Amino acid sequence: YPRPANDTGAGYHMGANAYHPLGDNEGLFGGILDEFYRCGLRWARLLDAEGSSYNASRACLEKGIMPVVRLYALH
Repeated sequence: YPRPANDTGAGYHMGANAYHPLGDNEGLFGGILDEFYRCGLRWARLLDAEGSSYNASRACLEKGIMPVVRLYALH
């Protein structure tokens, strides 16, 4: 797995909502990711349902945070 630049080994688990992995307010999570980065957090675990984590993963990568995506499937 590729390691992010300036990896601290610290990370966080984002919300359990697979359809909005960084929350419902997309205007808010950019600032949250900036704050997480300033705190030294370089990993984010996201939950995906049918491709729902794409935008969140991209936002994390743009901020220098490595997303780890868990896949969720409805049976």
